[in-house]
Amino acid sequence: MDSLIEKASRLTDYADLKDFFLALKENGGNYDLQNVTLLSERLERPEQKLKCIHVAGTNGKGSTCAMLESIFRENGYRTGLYTSPHLIRLSERIQVDRVPITESRMLELTVEMAGKLGEIPESMWPSFFEWMTVMAFLHFVKEGVDIAIIETGMGGTKDATNILTPELSVITSISRDHEAMLGDTIEAIAEEKAGIIKPGRQALIGKLPDEAEQVVRRRVNAVGSQLFKFDEDFPETNLEGAYQRHNAALALKASELLNEPFPVARQRALLALESVAWRARWESVSVNDGEHELILDCSHNEEAFESLEEQLKIMVELKGVSPLIVVGATSQARAESLLRTVVPYTDQLFLVEFNHERALTPETIREFLPKDFRGTVQEIRVDELFSYGRFSLEVKPGQAIVVTGSIYMTGEISDLLTSPKPFREYCLQD
Repeated sequence: MDSLIEKASRLTDYADLKDFFLALKENGGNYDLQNVTLLSERLERPEQKLKCIHVAGTNGKGSTCAMLESIFRENGYRTGLYTSPHLIRLSERIQVDRVPITESRMLELTVEMAGKLGEIPESMWPSFFEWMTVMAFLHFVKEGVDIAIIETGMGGTKDATNILTPELSVITSISRDHEAMLGDTIEAIAEEKAGIIKPGRQALIGKLPDEAEQVVRRRVNAVGSQLFKFDEDFPETNLEGAYQRHNAALALKASELLNEPFPVARQRALLALESVAWRARWESVSVNDGEHELILDCSHNEEAFESLEEQLKIMVELKGVSPLIVVGATSQARAESLLRTVVPYTDQLFLVEFNHERALTPETIREFLPKDFRGTVQEIRVDELFSYGRFSLEVKPGQAIVVTGSIYMTGEISDLLTSPKPFREYCLQD
């Protein structure tokens, strides 16, 4: 019987390709670099043919990647951008000059990759994320990008993206998250993320806790790297939230550090930072024919909830009316922190069920509702609240709708809102 990989070398349409990806997801994979290295070696190490910036961090890494891409593209370079997870379509993860890879190109590359990988034991099959990572590297090489911006999936040392040797490693922030995989202390998490720093290459950090910065400095000294900190020169950006100016400062500093191989005009860089496309980060959209404002925000951990609270406070002060808040979460700890953050700013709370294997049920989320909350609470499915361009329930004059707690939830809602026939590619989330 043919193996999964052998079947992949004969795929003919995108539906079958998605089935292949789902099978890779179900197969799992090892959280190390052995299988992804094998796949890359069979393809003649495409990542070694790229000039890259590698970005890790608990929060801000996606936004910082988008900002870096914008800066280099505005300065005339052909850019690659690899990020995860996707919001609506899988193809969002792999972009050249901010144009997502096509379904036909993903199919073509998968057939090529599977043909080169050949017969290997099932234990050596790459994971879904490892496959997407090497596909991105291969696509960028074939497209002749000048510089690729690569976001880690999770962590750093054992992340599939860490087979590359970048021109610059960037660590945006470090706080507690994914503790089951990365460790339950700031130091352990910092150790994992610092693993992207390579011998003899530059490293740049944002504002880190002291104990995390000490770990990073030890890594830098151990591998003979050179460490830089971002300048507290906070440029303007069109992305909402004070933390986005921190990300903008980090991106600007990164572009300056690479000014010798990739000269960048500062004024063009500043212009690029004011036109960054990066969705679901306090993103404002209109629903019900422009009658209501809806905010999509994928805050999902303690550090992000601090920024969420700042935004909610500003919103209430400006509008004079509390928003209606829609909440979903993927862990009990996140649900508890999220509810504690949002309930002071609303009297209407919707706990939603969304399509992801780790999504908590609304009933479970309700268990973490502060006892002193006196507003209304409703448990509901995402597709009962949202459809193409519509929010289904009554909203007070001037009242905003805020959706927060999980990028998987905001992605599903974005899909429902923006397409009359939703793509429903949430099944391909990591």
